[in-house]
Amino acid sequence: LLSNREGFGGHGRGAKAAWSPAATRNADKKAYFIEGFHKVSTRYYRAYRIHDRLARKVFSRYYETVKTSQDVAVVLERLARVVQNEAHADGLKPTQWEALRYLARANRFSRTPSGLTAYLGVTKGTVSQTLNALERKGIVTKTADAVDRRQVCIDVTRHGSTLLERDPLGGFTRAASALTATECDRFAENLEALLKEVLRQRGGRPFGVCKTCRHFRPNHAAGTPHRCALLDVPLSIDDSSLICAEQSPTD
Repeated sequence: LLSNREGFGGHGRGAKAAWSPAATRNADKKAYFIEGFHKVSTRYYRAYRIHDRLARKVFSRYYETVKTSQDVAVVLERLARVVQNEAHADGLKPTQWEALRYLARANRFSRTPSGLTAYLGVTKGTVSQTLNALERKGIVTKTADAVDRRQVCIDVTRHGSTLLERDPLGGFTRAASALTATECDRFAENLEALLKEVLRQRGGRPFGVCKTCRHFRPNHAAGTPHRCALLDVPLSIDDSSLICAEQSPTD
């Protein structure tokens, strides 16, 4: 320390010492500043590394989510293609099969040309041609509504019910039977949620089952045994298990 003080002035050995308490304080301040700078730099670097790892993790999850969503869309597209390819059976076109399935599952309030148009999401002209073709083949019948003669009611004939026993979708039904009950329920719920979201984006109707509607009144005093609060009509047990064009989810 003495030699440093002696040489502080830069004049070599024997020169008058330039050391002073002020110089010591300045050196301490400089050392303190350097130490503080290193601490701040280290903390900043650590924060940067943490932020970088977090950002990579978040974007990785985002990428995985996007990739998974795209995978789902691709799988659905392939399934739709398989259905489309197999839907030319028993002399029916894919749209005619879709109409037949809908009419077999719809309640009496929804088996109308307007209900079918909303369900398929096609034009009225397409639905009219489809129903005329099914009627000519003896698969459905069209009758005027007893209350409103302007309204047409459509029913599936015995021949149509027989055709449904050979529905091209039977292959998917057999494939789904390989799943457990829990897997099948979860799969159906996920697909239904996806369908509802797509319909919501497009302004479409859900066409859910009658008994899941907010207007459904089970075991009503004026029902048979149930009742629809929206249309104010009695509902049978069979009616409650069919899909409805006016269905409004409880959630």
